[in-house]
Amino acid sequence: MTIPSVTPETPFLASNHQDSKKHLLLATTGSVATIKLPQLLTHLSQKFSPSTLTIHLLISPSSKKFLSPADLDEVSRNPLVSRLWSDADEWAFPSGVYTRECPVLHIELRKWADVLVVAPLSANTLSSIVVGRCDGLLLSVLRAWDWGEKERGGGVVVAPAMNTLMWTHPVTGGQVETLKGWGVEVLTPVSKVLACGDEGVGGMVGVEVVVEAIGRKLGILSVEGEKEKEDEAETVEG
Repeated sequence: MTIPSVTPETPFLASNHQDSKKHLLLATTGSVATIKLPQLLTHLSQKFSPSTLTIHLLISPSSKKFLSPADLDEVSRNPLVSRLWSDADEWAFPSGVYTRECPVLHIELRKWADVLVVAPLSANTLSSIVVGRCDGLLLSVLRAWDWGEKERGGGVVVAPAMNTLMWTHPVTGGQVETLKGWGVEVLTPVSKVLACGDEGVGGMVGVEVVVEAIGRKLGILSVEGEKEKEDEAETVEG
């Protein structure tokens, strides 16, 4: 399956994409851990059915530097993925210029998403979120997120990934606590040999941990869980 192109002639409206599925907005930022995106999506497609989950990918300009054309082709063909967004899509107006009839993409994506996952979350994006910057599609979605509702605030999961000294920097702990105070689930980095060659805390958690967090947040059954439920129903009927 290929990702439908997002053109100025087809503006995205959340109201046109409501269904019985759960909606996951999965974003990547400028960390080398972005190379795990194909693996993460493979695990998600093995765990969950396209009948219960659909994914929109939001790939930041810096994170795209870690994905080869083959990687992008692979993720576009994942059965759960229906859209791929970039910063440029925010400004793709039908006439080339904004009019009152144009939907605002970062607002529409916030309305559409049940859960927003940022994996990996770079040190730069972490800092930008905390100070409220919105120069880019992902940061705009986060700034427009409904933090006033516990369910919505609790619908954000981040998986930080950075160098050990960046993770242990005095400012990072306060930023992480700020996110937790908003209701964000922070998947604490693990200790490993990092891409730079240093060894220490800062590596993104395993993709299986991210997948487990997504399933928990969305409250959906895995493929195995759906099969067990069907078997139980057949047993009762029998």
